Amino acid sequence: MRTIIAALTLTALACSAAFASGGDPANKKVIEEIRITHELLRGLEYKFEPKVEIVGAREAGARAARLAGRYFPLAAGPDGKAAQAAWKFLRLIPEERDLQGAIDGFARAGARAFYDPETRSVVLASDLTAPGWNSPLIAKTMEVLKVEEPEFALARQFALALLDSNFGIFDKLADPAMPSDMRMAALALLNGDANLMLMDYMLRNYGVKSTLLPNAEGVVSQFIPLVTHIPKTELEAAPQALARDAAFPHTAGAKFAAVLRATGAGPLMDSAYFSLPVSSEQILHPEKFFESRDNPVEVETPELYAALPEGSAKIYEDTLGEWGLRRLLAAWMKDDSEASSAASGWAGDRLLIYELPGGEIAGAFFTVWDSAPDAELFAGVFRRAARAAFAADAHIEVSSIGRDAVAVIVPRADMAPELSGLVWQSVKIPTRTPPPELRQPDPEALITQLSQFMGMFSNTNVAIPPAGEDWRVEGDAFINGKHKYTLRRPGPDWNFQRLHLGNQFVSEFTAVNTKSVGSNFTIFTFNKYSPEERENPVDQMVDFMKAQMQGFKRVEEKTSTVAGAPARSVTFTGSMFVPLKITYTEVFGPDFTHVITWWAVKNNYDSLLPEYMKFMETFRFLD
Repeated sequence: MRTIIAALTLTALACSAAFASGGDPANKKVIEEIRITHELLRGLEYKFEPKVEIVGAREAGARAARLAGRYFPLAAGPDGKAAQAAWKFLRLIPEERDLQGAIDGFARAGARAFYDPETRSVVLASDLTAPGWNSPLIAKTMEVLKVEEPEFALARQFALALLDSNFGIFDKLADPAMPSDMRMAALALLNGDANLMLMDYMLRNYGVKSTLLPNAEGVVSQFIPLVTHIPKTELEAAPQALARDAAFPHTAGAKFAAVLRATGAGPLMDSAYFSLPVSSEQILHPEKFFESRDNPVEVETPELYAALPEGSAKIYEDTLGEWGLRRLLAAWMKDDSEASSAASGWAGDRLLIYELPGGEIAGAFFTVWDSAPDAELFAGVFRRAARAAFAADAHIEVSSIGRDAVAVIVPRADMAPELSGLVWQSVKIPTRTPPPELRQPDPEALITQLSQFMGMFSNTNVAIPPAGEDWRVEGDAFINGKHKYTLRRPGPDWNFQRLHLGNQFVSEFTAVNTKSVGSNFTIFTFNKYSPEERENPVDQMVDFMKAQMQGFKRVEEKTSTVAGAPARSVTFTGSMFVPLKITYTEVFGPDFTHVITWWAVKNNYDSLLPEYMKFMETFRFLD
């Protein structure tokens, strides 16, 4: 069954069937279907007609790099060299690394498809493919769902165009004075909304919506190259902090948008664009956006030149926000958990960086916290992390008073007291903005989602396809001639069928137990891959379920042989609507790799295990 949810999710990250291979990627009929579906499912109308431009890879890359400031927070400032100097000073990029070059590299690498708000065009590079599209798991899902890549690429960009045409958010993102934390929050709203629109578009033929998924953030996280269009190799080669910044609007944004959708549906999403989230804190903690609006405290710092050598110049000033602080501490400590805890009480900040005569750098940081213990926690963690990161290269002084904390990073210890004293004179200005209008979720909708989920395993409306090469039943035997395998049912309590939602099949073969609702034995066949395959579908599927389940626990992993072929099994437990126990077994056959799923409500798994094993004992390869 996990394979089914993977298929649904990948459909949500991929597309729902329309292009013939080699067809016109700007097919007007498909584009019209995308437009109409987005309008219907999102409850908005296009206020202008987005154009579709088909260009070569070189032109697409150049245009995408020019638009980097609309999509990457750090690329939008008036002085890219200042951000470069700041990130190097903060040890977020190596000394020899070009920050703007890395951002441009991301933009160029993601040039398969993008929305250009300046020309109101969806741009598609005719000679590129979405990164990650050909990984084994995605390729198999696309084969099962008859999905082509160009429609996926276009559907997401048309989602951005619909949002821009209604809310003009790209005009706001064009303001170079917008603090990077506020920009990150706006990008998270935009990309989270667009990703859910894409999921809904893909799932439209199944009669379900993206809210069926327990963890939208986990879905997007697992397939981040496909969503961002940035290749995994590019993300892995980039400085960690930059790669995390590129992913944040998509992953955290998906979680934020899902909470808003579940709480107030389309109207609450719409209202968010007229009362934008103003900090990454509100993205990470959606209740601080729409329940009791927790806006950050604005910080005005005094001029600090009196505490610096004559000839010093301020080269950078910004607000990092909760996400920026978390990312900074994680880079220094290599510990995401402690960094997250230390940043979680954030309420406001201001960072200033100065270049001193001779090229030395000094930094000053004023932070505001929700409580005095939060300030003390941050001060202690920041002090320890900064001293480890800078070692003997700088003097670190950190202090906290009440709900505030000040840190200075200076080349000489004698500079710290006076500079710290001036920073403490900063002024805090509370801001008040009412939360967007709240609408309670529909309880009937929540019940419907659970019914749809469990309904796939009921014994009503059994989906049995007509006999053919990939589906033949002879007594208790099932035969798949296309993928060259056969097996037998272990007893009369098992029905051979294909799981489906709406009128769409979502499994290749499934045996459902008629006496134990939710218990099934499912097979998906992949083009042959080796046990050493880097992008292993079973590992990806387990990672996905870990993100979707509550109380996930990996129980066992072992190797064996099935029908004389090497095999590997992974068993885990967790709760997704109900407590479940699941085993994935990949069988490395002579012509294909077969992934077999045993799935049951946890309390029924052990009693059904002998019958699952009988299925496996009868599994055979066909010549």
